[in-house]
Amino acid sequence: MRGSTPARGFCIRRSAERAVRSLILGIGFLLFFYSGCATFQEPSPPVPPLSFPPPTTGEEKGRDDTPRRMASLHLTEKGKGELEHGELKKAMDRFEKAIGLDAQNSTAYYFFAEARYQQKEYRQSLALLDRAEGLLPGNPEWLVKVYLLQGRNYEALGNKSEAAKKYQKALEIDPGQPEALERLK
Repeated sequence: MRGSTPARGFCIRRSAERAVRSLILGIGFLLFFYSGCATFQEPSPPVPPLSFPPPTTGEEKGRDDTPRRMASLHLTEKGKGELEHGELKKAMDRFEKAIGLDAQNSTAYYFFAEARYQQKEYRQSLALLDRAEGLLPGNPEWLVKVYLLQGRNYEALGNKSEAAKKYQKALEIDPGQPEALERLK
């Protein structure tokens, strides 16, 4: 009997170690799960389409659907809605965040410039429009919008000749552009 006692003590100690290990693993799992590291979520609902067509250039092809790009475009969409409702500060915050996510988001620059224009911050608006213009080569529809807003900014600053140049650039792309024709009269 003396020979069996040490083996029996060894088995009891080993099963106690297993129990402690299982307990530690179970507690670890619970902590992991309840801390938010592991979550079981239902799939998020589909994202609604944008109300404005984002410009695409050769540089942007192939990267239009990256998560950062999509988040940036949706922030731009929300900012555009706020801009239309006169909530300029909220809109400008959204546009800044959108640009922070995707520095190539030309629509965020354009609408941010529009908000700055409405705030009578013409020089800041022009700087944003310069950035948007640089991101839009080969996109005539958006370039016309940029040139028109640049022209309005220059008019507000009292620089009629520079404003006229911008309206002329808009007319080079769209010869029947009504706003450019009206402002050049």
